[in-house]
Amino acid sequence: MKHIILIIATLIAINAGASNTLQLADSAYIEDRYANAIELYEQVIANEGTSTDIYYNLGNSYYRAGLLGKAIVNYERALILDPTN
Repeated sequence: MKHIILIIATLIAINAGASNTLQLADSAYIEDRYANAIELYEQVIANEGTSTDIYYNLGNSYYRAGLLGKAIVNYERALILDPTN
């Protein structure tokens, strides 16, 4: 029983950290710190996986940073995951 509780607590901590990284990325974008936002969104993708929203936000960050090619790639990735977005 103790092992199950430990596993559940570990999973909750991992999920909380991942959500925190996404919140930090969103905050960095809002504060015009686009290079930092890019780094954090990339961490979320590496650790949590992908979603259309994350690719869209990453595309926006690349666009604001002046990296148009990378912005387009991430917008296209978002569209592949959800063509209605």
